[in-house]
Amino acid sequence: MVFNTDGICSCKTNELTYNTTTHTCNCPYGEYPDQQTGLCSPCQDTCADCVSYNICLSCIDNSILYNTGKGNCICQDGSKVYNNVSKSCVPCPNGNYPSFGVCYPCGSGCNSCSYYNECNQCYTGMHLSSDNTGCICNNAYTLFNPVTNTCEDCDPAQPACDGNCLEGCKICTSPGTCQTCYDAENMVSKNGECSCINTDQKYSFTKRKCVDNSSAQELALVWVLALYAAI
Repeated sequence: MVFNTDGICSCKTNELTYNTTTHTCNCPYGEYPDQQTGLCSPCQDTCADCVSYNICLSCIDNSILYNTGKGNCICQDGSKVYNNVSKSCVPCPNGNYPSFGVCYPCGSGCNSCSYYNECNQCYTGMHLSSDNTGCICNNAYTLFNPVTNTCEDCDPAQPACDGNCLEGCKICTSPGTCQTCYDAENMVSKNGECSCINTDQKYSFTKRKCVDNSSAQELALVWVLALYAAI
């Protein structure tokens, strides 16, 4: 508080209001005093009232939201996110997945996914990679266009469809025939198709190389544990 010209104490800024019960200067409902700027800053979007950006006291709609304890509120239905326009919990749009109240994009060509590297359904004209981490165009010499969500013909100047001729194939000479594999040291092309030399390994679409089956499982376990730790 400061003295004004009349010798009366008042709050430093017009944003703050004096509480005669607690004898403190408070921000309006839905805002909190920012210690760095000395001004009032808004709570996070889904929080109705807060004492700081990371400490929410109540949600804007407790019937559909719950307080995460991290300054924000998210939908009680974990498969949905809160929409500030409709004031309701809605599913993420196609090609996105919800995580802690935010929609994130799936991998390339994936229309529905549980997480970024766990695709459930591809867009029309595509199929899942063997490890379900991404989608591949059905027809050779086509590439996925993320704007139209369709597989389109490659540029004639680039006849080798990078990663879209056959799974694990870097350069293809004709539809269904692979000339060069991505992981050349650990893959072999037989009958025009690429496969891992080591039968204990499988091709990872996202890493563009052969990985141990056990490593893939361990990676999935680490991902799950990380999610639980963040809750």
